[in-house]
Amino acid sequence: MLFRSNKDYDLSIETYQKIIEVAPNHCEDIIHHLESMLSEIPGNTHLQKILAKLMLNACKPKEALTYINRITEHHPELKTDVEALLKEAINLFPENIDCLMTFSETLVNSHKFTDAVQYLEKIRYITQEKDEQLLFILDQIRSSQPDHGYALELAATIYIDQKEFKNTLAILDRLIEIKDSKDTFISTKLDAIAALSPELRSQSLELKAKLFLSLNDSESCITLCQSLISETPNAITPRLLLCRAFINFEAYQEAKIELKGILNAFPSNWEAHYLSKTLQESIMSREITRMESNQEILFADNEKVFRTGMIFLRQGAFNRAVELFQKIQDTDPFFIKAQVLVSRCFMEMCRYDLDRKSTRLNSSHLVISYAVFCL
Repeated sequence: MLFRSNKDYDLSIETYQKIIEVAPNHCEDIIHHLESMLSEIPGNTHLQKILAKLMLNACKPKEALTYINRITEHHPELKTDVEALLKEAINLFPENIDCLMTFSETLVNSHKFTDAVQYLEKIRYITQEKDEQLLFILDQIRSSQPDHGYALELAATIYIDQKEFKNTLAILDRLIEIKDSKDTFISTKLDAIAALSPELRSQSLELKAKLFLSLNDSESCITLCQSLISETPNAITPRLLLCRAFINFEAYQEAKIELKGILNAFPSNWEAHYLSKTLQESIMSREITRMESNQEILFADNEKVFRTGMIFLRQGAFNRAVELFQKIQDTDPFFIKAQVLVSRCFMEMCRYDLDRKSTRLNSSHLVISYAVFCL
């Protein structure tokens, strides 16, 4: 054409576009001319986009993807245009795996992870032959956003279908931790693994007990843990879960008994020691709530007032601790200890001005003051 011979490519492209509008039956001929023109101006993205659209209209999605991928490779800043072209491709060819896969990868590169997983899920609905590619893309998502629940769910579904049960359990455990999944999804998968893999049955049921605990269903957790302990008395995980469930259920006496047994059998287990601390704090919190609701603290003796103040101090409720410590009269044996702990509270709150006022103690009390201060 005249415009092309004069190297006026923009006008030539515009002319070809007008021809297509009035003579769509000549699409193949126009594609041929435009591809020939592209060989002369290979970097013209406008022409590449037109060719991609023409290929889609000509029912050639594979050829369209060639141009779309070329734009993506050389012009990453045009990702909005690329996404629009891929959306158009999927609208025309909704079950084309290559289009769906390319769009998913493009969305991942744009950090649109939820949208990407939606298309990956569609691919899996059509075929399971691309599972390894799907897992690769899902790993990319998880490397950027490890706790993306939607991506974790799809990965778990693929792994369980591949009978990769250990990988599935690891993902289900993470889903329980982040609480970003439907409990029925997790429960169903755990039941399936328990039925299909005898060697992983105990681990699956332990995770189910953990799921019950995360749902505040302490009773179901207790029942399941007791069943597991009767089957494997030396396993520590169900015993720790049982102890947590007892604490949540405010069955503190049962928790004490279970913790004592755990610490006797596993004296170096850090989680058991942490649970011991949690149990003591729970007991103290309940006692404080009871005393406050009955207004017992108003009529308690100085020793009980002092010990309640200690509980508040350990919980970080410094103002409430100071309030109780200052109730103790200077004639009481607990007075010196209480004043030292008032100073400790002020220091914890970074109120050094008040701390200096509260530490003017007689030198004869220095030893006891230091000992109490270090509590």
